[in-house]
Amino acid sequence: MVCLLTPSCTRTVDSLLRELFPHIPENKFQLLVIDTQGCDLKVLGGCHRLLRNGLKYVSVEISEDPLYEGGCTHEQITDFLKLYGFRMKNMFIHSAGWGEAFYVKHPKLAIFKSFGNNTDSNKISWDNLALHKPCQQSSYYQFFTPELVKKQSAVNGIKNGQFSFHTEKEVNPWWQVDLEKCYELKEIKIYNRLNSCSERARTLRVLLSSDGGKWEEIYANDEGSIFGGVDNNPLIIPIDGKVARYVRLQLNEENYLHLDEVEVYGR
Repeated sequence: MVCLLTPSCTRTVDSLLRELFPHIPENKFQLLVIDTQGCDLKVLGGCHRLLRNGLKYVSVEISEDPLYEGGCTHEQITDFLKLYGFRMKNMFIHSAGWGEAFYVKHPKLAIFKSFGNNTDSNKISWDNLALHKPCQQSSYYQFFTPELVKKQSAVNGIKNGQFSFHTEKEVNPWWQVDLEKCYELKEIKIYNRLNSCSERARTLRVLLSSDGGKWEEIYANDEGSIFGGVDNNPLIIPIDGKVARYVRLQLNEENYLHLDEVEVYGR
């Protein structure tokens, strides 16, 4: 059994289990109990491997309406757990509008199937989930209008070595893509602008989010290396099966942010 009572850290459950119990396979954990004061859905978002590989039961605190800032409803938790084949078996809600729910897994109903211990993930089909998806950025260069951004040129599948989006010079400029659903991610490929100023991406960071509010940094170019793009040298960032909807690219300095193309692979 895995029991979470308070949101005492920002580590994912998957990473904590690998650190604390490195020799115990994920399919040995059968019951997950969560009571984290409104952070229950965020905690579940960090349980991807555990939910996918063998967990049979989930008991979680629920509410009809969010009781805390950034909280969720029991419908949102139920919809999320459905991705892994879990169905609500029992629910009790007090007159105050909160209670407990118990979910049981039906593996045949899962969208995220268990890989097992011997599955070669390279044989799985991974799609570019960012293709033609909506994008946002922190600011717009004076000659690069919001109308051009709406054309989603950084995720249109066309790579030519020039910039597809361009921010103003500012502190920590960012660009992000909304995948429109939460997906299991495999890797991110980032194609730099090559016709000029490639070095401006030297402090690039990559962050993921499931709700657009809470972000997790998964990559930081601390060495300041300059990567390429259509010269067959794009920046490739492997991701260990993390689940996210939003992918944000951000500089860790005051500068312009501009890139050629961004690809996000997952399923």
